[in-house]
Amino acid sequence: MIGSATSKTGILRTLFYAVGGAPVEFFSDASHEGFHFALDSIGISDVGRLTEEKQKTLWEVIVAGLLLFVFLVVATLALWPLGKVGLVLQLAKGYALFWVVLSFTWWVLSLLQRILRIESDPPSSAYVFTNLGLGAFVQAGWSAFAALAVTGVAAGSATWLTLGLHLVGFFSSLVASVMVGAFYQGTLYKFVNGPLALLSYIAFAVWPAAARAVYGWFFGFFSAG
Repeated sequence: MIGSATSKTGILRTLFYAVGGAPVEFFSDASHEGFHFALDSIGISDVGRLTEEKQKTLWEVIVAGLLLFVFLVVATLALWPLGKVGLVLQLAKGYALFWVVLSFTWWVLSLLQRILRIESDPPSSAYVFTNLGLGAFVQAGWSAFAALAVTGVAAGSATWLTLGLHLVGFFSSLVASVMVGAFYQGTLYKFVNGPLALLSYIAFAVWPAAARAVYGWFFGFFSAG
């Protein structure tokens, strides 16, 4: 049992330190305590050694993952009868890459901020604006990807089906904003990235050429052929 608990702790530690992130500010203390109790109940009491901030970070990462899972399941159930489940597969692959890109860019930015000695506590203007800028750029990148994926799948479909597919894409951007929120803390970041996720999706859905112009160079690295 001790070996099992240690193994579980190691897995969670690996997950936490791999993705980094920011504390969850919108979850109640009761929810956080419940999460801590649940970990203790399965033998992962070592998580208590993490700071309060890091425990909240871990909680936010897990919630983002659960939300992503639920979204993909619901989207699959909705689109399977319509023969458009291929869109869900594209989004699932996109999310896997998005998580990697989000983790890597956040890590690089954090490294540069330390090298340049940009003050983070209290956060300086340079710290806030660099986080805000990169988080927004990555967030809009997901909206561009989702809009192009939906546009491709919806080609030749009836109007009502096209609108339904875009609704899935619209919500996929909202899920992506929660993922971004796991890395960039603070009310300001969430206030910007949440609406940006939805507005940028609408803009790229209406004007796919803009999505290709801004992010096409990156998507091209992963295009088949």
